[in-house]
Amino acid sequence: MIKYIAILIFGACVGSFINVIFYRLPKDKSIIYPNSSCPDCNSRIKFYDLIPVLSWIFLKGKCRVCNSAISYNYPLVEVLNSLLWLFIVFLNPYSTIFLNEKLAVVLNCFLITNIFIISYFDFKYLWIPKRALDFLSFIGLVYLFLKYLNGGQNISIFFIDLIAYPIFYFIFEIIRKNGQKIYKKEVLGKGDSFLVASNSLLIGIKGGFLAITIGFIVAAVCETILLILNNSKRSLRYFPLGPYLCLGMICVWIIGADNMWANWEMLIFNFIF
Repeated sequence: MIKYIAILIFGACVGSFINVIFYRLPKDKSIIYPNSSCPDCNSRIKFYDLIPVLSWIFLKGKCRVCNSAISYNYPLVEVLNSLLWLFIVFLNPYSTIFLNEKLAVVLNCFLITNIFIISYFDFKYLWIPKRALDFLSFIGLVYLFLKYLNGGQNISIFFIDLIAYPIFYFIFEIIRKNGQKIYKKEVLGKGDSFLVASNSLLIGIKGGFLAITIGFIVAAVCETILLILNNSKRSLRYFPLGPYLCLGMICVWIIGADNMWANWEMLIFNFIF
């Protein structure tokens, strides 16, 4: 019980930093310096007004100095990140069962937070920050080394998973560039190529193909429904593929690429015969 309470608290604290990222990155500002300030009166926010969720409640959603409204998005992001941490730890992903419990918790929590950041930016701006993709690749490389050092895979599988990055990157780049030539416009963002490549470091080649398949199926269903509900108004608009690719990756990460692949083969076999 104490573990889950601690996860909720630290998740909210990291969520507070995510708010800084959400606000400053689109403005091309540093996420480290200067300290947080009110966007209306520019007064520095005191440390006791930066307590996740609680400060917003105590201040009744207003700046202490100028009384301007503070968006409810701030506590919402903090709560959502806490719940994501709780969700991923409670499910205990198959991909990290070979790790020490504390190490698995840290890895899973920072992974789900980074996925949250990537999904948010792609959904809102149709843009994935390079730093978020770089951090995802870093997590993937750390995971590969931990998996090898803890006996989760042999050296040959280690290198196969390592070369999954360029394989998926170039596959998506070929699709992206050919789609651009055929349709005379962007059909995929370059960030999507880096995203599937980074995902493959975490879930391998088989997992990468499964994640893409899941992502494409969910995207097709959701975007078709939205197309119908909006009377085809979205037909001329781009839609964010990143959140769907992230959803596919998280599904494979939690269940395990080998487990999903075995069931996938069984499903196809039963369908055919």
